Amino acid sequence: MKINDEKKASMAAQFAAEATLRRFNVAKACQAGERKILDRELARAKVTANRVAVVVANEWKDANDKVMPVRQWLEDRRCIQGEMQQL
Repeated sequence: MKINDEKKASMAAQFAAEATLRRFNVAKACQAGERKILDRELARAKVTANRVAVVVANEWKDANDKVMPVRQWLEDRRCIQGEMQQL
């Protein structure tokens, strides 16, 4: 009789531990999904902030001092370096 009670208590503890583990895993999965959403929103906010910063910077500068995209800057730099090598 005592062995059966101990066995039942052990099984109850095991079921409780499994239920706790399941709840933890579900919560972890939900948090991972929320984190992905927040990471995407943060990336979008950074892009928007960068675009706004470029527009604001360009408003304060002359036509010759405008902030240009990196790709255009690299192309201009290559052209200038090519011209310098020809000289």
